[in-house]
Amino acid sequence: MSGLVSLSGLDVAFLALETPTTPMNVVATFVLDASSGRFSHDAILRLVNERLPRLAPFRRRLAGMPFGLDHPVWIEDPDLDLASHVHRIAALAPGSERVLAELVARIAAKPLDRTRPLWELWVVEALAEERAALVFKLHHALADGISANELLLQLLDPSAEGAAAGGSFEPVLPDPAPTRRALLGHALSRLPRQSARFARLARDTAGSVAAMARAGRGPAADGAQMPLPFHAPRMPWNGATSSERTVAYGSAPLADVKRIDAAFGTTVNHVVLAACTQTLRGYLEARGVALDAPLVAAIPISVRCPGELGTWGNRISAFLVHLPVHLADPVEQLLAVRDDAQSALRVHAELGVTALGEWAEFASARLLGGAARFYSDRKLARRHAPLVNLVISNVRGPEAPLYAAGSRLCAAYPLGPLMEGAAMNITVVSYAGSVDFGVIACARSVPHAAEIALGFSAAVADLSKLAAESLRRAPRRRGTLLPRGRKATRTMRNP
Repeated sequence: MSGLVSLSGLDVAFLALETPTTPMNVVATFVLDASSGRFSHDAILRLVNERLPRLAPFRRRLAGMPFGLDHPVWIEDPDLDLASHVHRIAALAPGSERVLAELVARIAAKPLDRTRPLWELWVVEALAEERAALVFKLHHALADGISANELLLQLLDPSAEGAAAGGSFEPVLPDPAPTRRALLGHALSRLPRQSARFARLARDTAGSVAAMARAGRGPAADGAQMPLPFHAPRMPWNGATSSERTVAYGSAPLADVKRIDAAFGTTVNHVVLAACTQTLRGYLEARGVALDAPLVAAIPISVRCPGELGTWGNRISAFLVHLPVHLADPVEQLLAVRDDAQSALRVHAELGVTALGEWAEFASARLLGGAARFYSDRKLARRHAPLVNLVISNVRGPEAPLYAAGSRLCAAYPLGPLMEGAAMNITVVSYAGSVDFGVIACARSVPHAAEIALGFSAAVADLSKLAAESLRRAPRRRGTLLPRGRKATRTMRNP
């Protein structure tokens, strides 16, 4: 049937790994200027209904295969009711950013209903300064960071007048719900392709395993290294994860980030990682946590090829990088992050780990899900070294201002899901001259997430001042410039 869409192995993995304490929700908070009076719940409901033909994931729900012969598939939901997905809520007084963050934390903590399309949109009214917000919640099985960004952009316009030139929005008539016979035929039709794919993956993975063995024995020929899993120091949020969430937001001028890049020969991603390092160092130091070793962060990256742009689902891999919280100097942190990230990316490319993620296609979702619940219920994350300390994502967003139902988008704060045992996720997106920052964590182990968000902004400002000082002193040199008296040392030391 044309209405059946197969889930990738990673899509299925995000479904299977979800537990009551770790819902696999991707959340985006769009803060809007509602002073024009055009913003309303009804206007947003009309907007979603108008754009629904372009929002295929919003129209699809899961359908299981007979006898569990194959993974579930996406089908067009013949009973889609937008009113059950688009909700309206008023923020409590005073309608501050912290009030919004507390509301979003509650939204993010609740799993989505798998009998319906896996998304929600909350229209938040009564925010301070004549503002409102749209809070999108999607299941990670629907989209990764890149595809979620592309999906949500379908609801935004380049001007307050809308997207009159954006093409037609002809209604989509869903196919009837597939019969068991149709589902069974779909599963059987995939078997020959799956057999050939299994043989290819076995060959590719053999090469990856050999490369991992070489990496475990020492650095590559060019000196490149990457942290190994289960070698991260235990932090307060590395243990059993509760169902309670805390959320906080921050931002920094993109111009400051670019100034830092120009002075120190880095990238936006390096600056983001360094700012995260600095704010985490301050947070941990204030709580008396020993800072004698770097943290280990998992960094998701897109492996979506040009031909896959505009498609949904998950096409991601990840590499591990050290966050040198043991270094006190911000520039030393930045340069250490730059070198480690570049080294880890080279190792990641050599390992060919994109093939490893595809093995989820052949794993039993029932077995994987059972193992995830067993691990979570028995709080096994307390009994071994953390796989990683946290996840940090960085997504490039639009450079020009955008509008939703005629109201200007002022900020875009992203949030990713938490993993059992790594109960902090930091996500950054650039938008219209700003770098917007969202942190979500287990509320029991990170009760003061707002300090981390504020620290991110302060870290970028600190590095920007140091960069301006460097550029003034030697305006013609780029790439390795340091403020006078500083050295780019990698020596580990206690603060």
